[in-house]
This record gives sequence, C-alpha cells and structure tokens, in this order.
Amino acid sequence: MLAKELAAFMEQHKRRAVGERLRMLKKERRGETLFLQKVWWPLGMKFDGIVPEYEFRDFYGRVRFIDFVFYWHCFRIAIEIDGFDTHVTKMDREMFADSLERQNSLSYNDFIIVRFSYDQILHHPNKCAEFLKALLKKLENGAAWMRGLSVRERAVIQFALKQGENRFMVRDVMSAIGFGEKTTRALLKKLMAEGWLIGEGKSVRIRFYRLNPEIWNKNQIHTGGGL
Repeated sequence: MLAKELAAFMEQHKRRAVGERLRMLKKERRGETLFLQKVWWPLGMKFDGIVPEYEFRDFYGRVRFIDFVFYWHCFRIAIEIDGFDTHVTKMDREMFADSLERQNSLSYNDFIIVRFSYDQILHHPNKCAEFLKALLKKLENGAAWMRGLSVRERAVIQFALKQGENRFMVRDVMSAIGFGEKTTRALLKKLMAEGWLIGEGKSVRIRFYRLNPEIWNKNQIHTGGGL
C-alpha cells in the first residue's frame, strides 16, 4: 500500500511540475524517499498537504527549492533532509554562506524549519517521527481556530496573515501560493462569505482584499513566535 501511494504521490507532482522543479523531482531522492517511508508514513499523515521540491524565491529573488513543505493549519513547515557529504565534507565557504542565506530566506518568509540528517532518518526514524508529532501537536494547539478549513483555504489565510493590515490583490495570492486565477477567486469569495476576509472595490468585481480585523482580534493570531 505504501509503495503504491508513494509512487502515485510522486507521479502526481511530476505531472504538474515544469522546468527545474520537474528536473529535481526526476532525480534520485534517496534521503527524501526514506523520510517518507520511515518517518512520515508511520505518523499516519499519508501525503495530504505535503509538497516535494517546493519552489520559492529567496530574499534576493533567486529561485530555491525545499525538500518538502507541509501545510499545517496556518503554518508552512519546511522539512530538509541533509546528507553529511553535501552539507559538511563537500561544502566550501561560499556554499556554506549560501546555505545560510537560503535558511534565512525561509525564516523571512515565515516558514518553520525542520532539518534531519540522512543518518538520523536511517538509524533513528522513530526519534524523528516523535519530534514531528510533538511539533505538529504544538502548532495545532496554537491554531485550533483554523480547524475546518481546507488545505487551500489555510494557505490563503496564511498569506493574508503575513500581509497584516495591508491590502492584496488576486494576482498577489496567485504569485505567492501558485493557484490558478479561477481557483484563487473562488477561494477568496468563499473566505469573504465566511467572514475571514474583507473585500474592497468600486465596481462589481472586488480589486483588493485584506484580513478581517475582527477575526484577527478574536483569535489572537500571531504571525511570528508566540506559540
């Protein structure tokens, strides 16, 4: 069952991917596959909400990739599998500085960063799973008000949270999250109807959106720390 679902999961993402992300997904992913088999699957999470080779832009606008990103309520968890050779023995000063820039960019973009070594996954998968389980539980307790929203709805709300009191447009959500225009408009319309968002515009079509401050205050939302 695991092998079948894992193959279907990877094939689904390969069909959707293009360019460099597709090339990354086609590479041998020994550590990442081991993580899914020995750590992620035993948690009972299956593969809903987890994205392999997640593409993002760093602080300087460069395209980067994360081994996995998992959407959990109003949080995005970046999961990295680090090999000893790649990240220690074969790393020079320039590569070391670049890795720090990359991680700092993840922090800047409000990712929660989790890193496991290949050896940890190979020899101590239960400890890795135990840590992830505890982290997910902690985050769940901090975002109990998000229960009932779909993964896509949570992604939009998370984007809105990051904007604070600033307005945003449909294209901003599309660019940040990667949804198509039709899907994005449908999500925004639904979240407005449920009171999560407020729309602004002078015509029938709403141009700007922002988080409903009543939701913000009621749920005491924090975009950084405070868990």
